[in-house]
Amino acid sequence: MPDFQRLLHTEEYGFIKNNPRLGKRILLLGIGGSYAYGTAQEGSDIDLRAVAKSR
Repeated sequence: MPDFQRLLHTEEYGFIKNNPRLGKRILLLGIGGSYAYGTAQEGSDIDLRAVAKSR
């Protein structure tokens, strides 16, 4: 299973912190898809789900 904390600090996922519509507006960030359901296999993609305040 990937280290999700470390993954969020990579350049690939930098948009989560740098995007003005996300950044400090994120209230809840979680894992979705196959990792959330426990059915992930090697090579499975990583799905993130977020709730952000509008202003």
